[in-house]
Amino acid sequence: MPIISAGCIISDRLMLEHSPTSTVLRACVMLLVALTVSRAEAADNARQLCELSDARISESSGLSASRRYPGHLWTHNDSGNSARLFLINLDGQTVATVNLEGASKIDWEDMAVAGTGQDAWVYVGDIGDNSKARPNIVVYRFREPELNVTAPPVTLSVPWEKMTLTYPDGANNAETLLATGDGHLIVITKNVGPSQVFKTTEPFAANTLQTLASIGQYNFCAADLRSCLATGGDLSPDGTHLVVRSYTDAYEWTLPAGILWTEIWSIAPQITLLPVTKQGESICYSADGEHLYMTSEQLPTPLWELTAEVAPPTGSVQFSATAYSGSEQSGSVTITVTRAGTDEAVTVQYATSNGTASAGTDYAATSGTLSWAAGDISAKTFSIPILNDSRYERNETVNLALGGLTGAAALGYPATAVLTILDDDPKISDFTPTSGTPGPPATLVTINGLRFTGATAVKFGGRSAGELVADINASNTGYQIVSDTQIKVRVPATAITGPLSVTVPSGTARKATFTVSSPTVVKFTPSSGRVSDIITITGNGASFDSTTYPPTAVTLNGVSAGAQVPDINASNTGYQVISATQIKVRVPAGAATGLIGVSNANGTGVSATTFGVLPSVAGLHQLRERSRIVWLGRSRASAKCELALPLFQT
Repeated sequence: MPIISAGCIISDRLMLEHSPTSTVLRACVMLLVALTVSRAEAADNARQLCELSDARISESSGLSASRRYPGHLWTHNDSGNSARLFLINLDGQTVATVNLEGASKIDWEDMAVAGTGQDAWVYVGDIGDNSKARPNIVVYRFREPELNVTAPPVTLSVPWEKMTLTYPDGANNAETLLATGDGHLIVITKNVGPSQVFKTTEPFAANTLQTLASIGQYNFCAADLRSCLATGGDLSPDGTHLVVRSYTDAYEWTLPAGILWTEIWSIAPQITLLPVTKQGESICYSADGEHLYMTSEQLPTPLWELTAEVAPPTGSVQFSATAYSGSEQSGSVTITVTRAGTDEAVTVQYATSNGTASAGTDYAATSGTLSWAAGDISAKTFSIPILNDSRYERNETVNLALGGLTGAAALGYPATAVLTILDDDPKISDFTPTSGTPGPPATLVTINGLRFTGATAVKFGGRSAGELVADINASNTGYQIVSDTQIKVRVPATAITGPLSVTVPSGTARKATFTVSSPTVVKFTPSSGRVSDIITITGNGASFDSTTYPPTAVTLNGVSAGAQVPDINASNTGYQVISATQIKVRVPAGAATGLIGVSNANGTGVSATTFGVLPSVAGLHQLRERSRIVWLGRSRASAKCELALPLFQT
């Protein structure tokens, strides 16, 4: 594959011809050699074991340790060769050639072995795409065949399986394939700049098409552009280490137990300078995980061995956990950041970002810097304010991240975390029945939902159902908390058609709509008056519909207003139904201050507030004498004046 170094593109087989660009090319080669030679001096834990004796292995692009035959390695060539693999020993001798008859080979770039013994699978990645034009890539796999590795070399064909993969963001060029013990595959792209990391969402399955999922990115630029290009990688057999190489460096991670693939890329790897080779693209762990092996793509093909040493960074800063939580009512959640390793001065920046929660609505966006002075190894904290919106919603998440580290430390694990905001507001899932009356007997309604413990009120259309009772079956009013997920309630006399609501200390849940089939009294005007004054009563829905729910009575504090009349303005008593939502009624004689009630065949609805009945004006009488009215009262001079009339009516 093309090598990019210090801004120069150099082909796999660079031929310096006499051309206007030859001077530039030679300069690139000299710069590249100077870089690799100076860096190779640091690779003091490496030794060349041998050169491969098989001239057919001219472009050893992929390399993996056999699980069935310890001390042996599988390798394959890059593009332009047949679909075959070679099993070699550590002396560089080929012991078997395995053909995948019928398999295509567009650009085989890397391979992996996963599993143990006879159950081990060999995976081969046809994943190269220099022009980024392939609609999909292919991975083959086969079981390690039964071989006598001490006998003369053999050639054989093996059955194989194939799975096709696509990227979620279009074509990519990749040269690194990893395989997990449970059959998942990881592909790392070869980019100048951050390499993208993709993973299968399901284990390998033959003859299937699967879209890869993005799980992160990592910038492999240790020092120069040549080190940026990820050309191969491997997982240790026990799954505790991961290595990815470039042309010049090996990046090795120690993987904590339980770490997610999305979290690995925030950990600082150990970076090791690799021995100088003509074009090194392959790397793998030994079957025992104690060594790393690497080859080169150009003849003669060397086989190198490196001791797999993963030294911890000089110090690390990380979250104390991968997950935090807090309720909406908590007000804030405290996040702890720890440090390990050296005790030199260190600073780190922290910041929040939206997961499923929204800053400003569910929490207050938070960022800042934590500082440790030299000698300080204590944990540091910061707080994230939580906003209580008093409405039910699912638990929501906030992303937490560390970065901008200064001082003698690296970001440790975990450098990212998730805060879950636990919603503690109630929720009404459903209620039955969806309609009813205050009775008697009052309809019993069962409300199902979440977080009803400690409910302080249940309302129908905003009208209270009354007090909490111990046994709703023994009461015609109130509500009973059956469990955290159920309430039973009686329809109150004041109920009106509208949303049903349950209130707990943390908030109120509402669900529409409960229909009150008896009349409902939403409001009335005026709020007080004397006998025979007209009151206008307003209901909702079809409360007073003469066809569906014809009113049968109107009362004031239990006193009947009389019969229904066609025109209330022409009558001193009774009531008139104006519309389905309005009644006009005269204040009946004998009525006292109290609630207004309207009845139909389904029951009676009463007002939430009282109507005040005013007494007659003291000392004021309406007198009539034939066609003349005479008033009895006091004169302006406060002298009592009585008029004696032969005939009068009061």
